[in-house]
Amino acid sequence: MLQALTPVLKPAANEPTDISGLLMAYLAISLIGTVVGLSLLLRIIFPSARDAPPISSLADLGGLLQLQIDEAGDFQKLRRAEDESLNSYGWINRNDKHIRIPIRRAMELTAKRGIPGWPTRR
Repeated sequence: MLQALTPVLKPAANEPTDISGLLMAYLAISLIGTVVGLSLLLRIIFPSARDAPPISSLADLGGLLQLQIDEAGDFQKLRRAEDESLNSYGWINRNDKHIRIPIRRAMELTAKRGIPGWPTRR
């Protein structure tokens, strides 16, 4: 009675109707050929890539590469600098006599004078 309840396990194997062994071999060879071919093609297209420094030498750049440690503080500094620039007078190019004026003043002047070539209200 116990034999009737015990399942019979068959050894694991691939399903022969899904894919043939020849097709699997062809796909494997094609994949290897593609990887090798692309690597050779990239060497031909980018010959200077072989002259690139190894990654370990990038650590010797010193202060050129830095991590941003305080994002919020850096953002606040940037906003203060932008606000200072937007709300103050200053030279953009002294030789060409281009100046910077506060944005509120620029809006007032634009509202008063209009924009040359822009259609006006009737």
